[in-house]
Amino acid sequence: MITGDDFYKVMCAMMPLYFAMLVAYGSVKWWKIFTPEQCSGINRFVAVFAVPVLSFHFISQNNPYQMDTKFILADTLSKVIVLVILSVWAIFFNGGLDWLITLFSVATLPNTLVMGIPLLMAMYGDFTQSLMVQVVVLQCIIWYTLLLFLFEYRAATLLIKTQFPGPTAASITKIELDNDVISLDGRDPLRTESETDGIGRIRVRIRRSTSSAPDSVLSSSICLTPRPSNLSNAEIFSVNTPAPFHEYNINPNTNNGYSHYNHGANNEIIICNGDLGFGYRSGTSPRLSGYASSDAYSLQPTPRASNFNELDVTNAAGTPYWVRSPVAGKFFRQPSPAVPEVRMVWGESPGKGQNGGTGGGKDITEKEISFRDSSKTTAPEETNSKDAATGGQEMPRAFVMLKLILIVVGRKLSRNPNTYSSVLGLLWSLISFKWNVGMPSLVKYSIKIISDAGLGMAMFSLGLFMALQPRIIACGKKRATMGMAIRFICGPVVMSAASVAVGLRGLRLRAAIVQAALPQGIVPFVFAREYGLHPDILSTGYVGMLACTIFFKLLAWEAGKPLVIEEVEVAPPQANEVRLKIIFTSLCHTDVYFWEAKGQAPLFPRIFGHEASGIVESVGPGVTDLQPGDHVLPVFTGECKECRHCKSEESNMCDLLRINTDRGHMLHDGQSRFSINGKPIYHFLGTSTFSEYTVVHIGCVAKINPAAPLDKVCVLSCGISTGLGATLNVAKPKKGQSVAIFGLGAVGLAAAEGARISGASRIIGVDLNPNRFEEAKKFGVTEFVNPKDYDKPVQQVIAEMTDGGVDRSVECTGSIQAMVSAFECVHDGWGVAVLVGVPNKDDSFKTHPMNLLNERTLKGTFFGNYKPRSDLPSVVEMYMNKELEVEKFITHYVSFSEINKAFDYMLKGESLRCIIRMDG
Repeated sequence: MITGDDFYKVMCAMMPLYFAMLVAYGSVKWWKIFTPEQCSGINRFVAVFAVPVLSFHFISQNNPYQMDTKFILADTLSKVIVLVILSVWAIFFNGGLDWLITLFSVATLPNTLVMGIPLLMAMYGDFTQSLMVQVVVLQCIIWYTLLLFLFEYRAATLLIKTQFPGPTAASITKIELDNDVISLDGRDPLRTESETDGIGRIRVRIRRSTSSAPDSVLSSSICLTPRPSNLSNAEIFSVNTPAPFHEYNINPNTNNGYSHYNHGANNEIIICNGDLGFGYRSGTSPRLSGYASSDAYSLQPTPRASNFNELDVTNAAGTPYWVRSPVAGKFFRQPSPAVPEVRMVWGESPGKGQNGGTGGGKDITEKEISFRDSSKTTAPEETNSKDAATGGQEMPRAFVMLKLILIVVGRKLSRNPNTYSSVLGLLWSLISFKWNVGMPSLVKYSIKIISDAGLGMAMFSLGLFMALQPRIIACGKKRATMGMAIRFICGPVVMSAASVAVGLRGLRLRAAIVQAALPQGIVPFVFAREYGLHPDILSTGYVGMLACTIFFKLLAWEAGKPLVIEEVEVAPPQANEVRLKIIFTSLCHTDVYFWEAKGQAPLFPRIFGHEASGIVESVGPGVTDLQPGDHVLPVFTGECKECRHCKSEESNMCDLLRINTDRGHMLHDGQSRFSINGKPIYHFLGTSTFSEYTVVHIGCVAKINPAAPLDKVCVLSCGISTGLGATLNVAKPKKGQSVAIFGLGAVGLAAAEGARISGASRIIGVDLNPNRFEEAKKFGVTEFVNPKDYDKPVQQVIAEMTDGGVDRSVECTGSIQAMVSAFECVHDGWGVAVLVGVPNKDDSFKTHPMNLLNERTLKGTFFGNYKPRSDLPSVVEMYMNKELEVEKFITHYVSFSEINKAFDYMLKGESLRCIIRMDG
């Protein structure tokens, strides 16, 4: 369940963001503190400095060598699914490109940078910052670029249809753009010039009419005197400002309404189809800045000064429209109950209607050529198709259109400050994490202070935008409801399906779903506003609440108390570490022993578990032997492969990674990778497998055959291998010899399994639980001794049974008395006793020295003398080759939430190995 603390933690992340937005809203809407000019300056700072530096800050801290491939794949797949569905709808069901762009933006592009990072860090921990940054990087590089491509394709299509209606466009073989043409979005007045060769091929040049057009053409332009730029970038304006309607009388310069001039010696005739411009209110004009609002997109819209150069009107009641000049007649705006229309009235002959008159003029065609519309987009193809004079609309070749769009997209990206900050952040992260280079403190903290401001100011700008609207819900209730449903229901549903399809589970699955349900991204809104395509619908994406889900893990807070489910943050792996996704884990008696904290110093809170199987999720710097996706067994002891023990053929006691039961942290930095609300949680035996994800040193991970079933081989990472190796590698019984096994738990039965594999003729089992004998027969045990049935020491009983003692004995209980009996029951001269069980911390035992002088040998073993990384894969192969029967050891299966049942089974002596399914 979600506790009050969980809810408070999420609110602590959300409310500061919404508080900044509310303050901005009140400052403009209620208290009238800021004027439009002041808002322009505030948001210019946000667009050019704060948000780009914020992007750099997060991207530069993300390790690009540890990308979460499944998370990225799920995010990419969800967007591809939506794009494919919308494309099919647009092509085969007349959905249209306009709605494809809008619905794709609403469904798949959330506000990941500004809201996603702080919110998900509060909900699921710091590791989500890396996930969100990875999403941000892909959005900037791929999805925003694709969105910009679609917008420019739409703009180019409308331009061609309005300037070259009918089949004429099919003859266009080349389209050139002047260097100062940044976009076709319609914010800057553009001019098209076309040149036709002898075989009818047309070459088109697009230029800004007020900056680069010839004088002869400028004289006929309806565009007014440019004003100095206010250098605004993506600028906020009200989408419901009513529009006055104006008439413009246009006097043609030539008899036929076109401008002719020579191109040097070639005497090429340039046919100027006319300026493309906007109608402006009296006293305003298009600006002529080299850095116009359409020149770049930013992560934050910016309100502008009151002269609103590109906007006379902006909503369903009036939007800026493309117009063409010169024509023999006049341009005028014609009011309409829904959408004001721009009409072109072509004169019957040159000269008619001049000097402000239209007398005698005949309306040859009347076409609505709206290029930008905030809410209701007019489809020029419909009107063009009805034009008998032009016939069916055709388009230039695909290569010509593609080249045009790539040029304008490249120019627009090159003028975006956030493009450079993202690229620089990515480059720095590649260098930093490759060579472990830290950023100088002076630079680091200089960036941090700006990025901290950027987070709050980004939300502040949203508040300014909302305050400039006559209504918070600008598009009406019906469209707002549709937008909210797509944003907060359809998007997360598709993301859920994609995440499950690629195998995303647990905490990352929940983070993916919540990320998809974040409010609308800012950049898609900026694009929609700049290109006049449903910005009112996208603006409603900022309104709504976020669904919060919490993921839980198992944790032991106190010795001997039942394990409880808690949400735990699992940090990314550091140098020479790997983060594993645990698939199956099992309960070993060692877990119970340290959980009870009998005989050793308690170390709590702690995540237990050390016998498991899993898959590599990510690797830290310096790890070359493993990669994400490898199947592995985490092991409580390690093999560095560098120390004298690892290089010796006789020892597996690694100097660096030898077991340390009191160490609750990682070797690299002495820190735990587990935490709750910043409080560290202790590791256990360097593995802590009672967690969906865990971080382990590379030396404690054995890569295994991916074909091996993980629910079976997970038991080989501790007890089974320990008992098996104690017999095979240390006691080494010969075929036909006798072996006594003390303790018929899982480890003892594994030792018996080793004796069976070795060909021992007599395997004597010793245990206080008479119920164990029947089970032990499955493992080759031929005889059974219960010490409680005899009045004399058990070693004497065994010596009498075997004519002086057994050839080998293996002690697996940890009992001091059992250790003495195991040693003293072996035959003199050649008998070997092997101690496996772990005693209490202060335990000791004594035996008469003559037992040693009579050539009895006492040995101890650790993990069956197996080197984890080198030898454990061969144990797995023994199972795969059916030499080792692992299934006999597994007596119970429980779900992850039922792990305390596994403890009950172990304490009651009812189980050998209980497998815990991590997905339950």
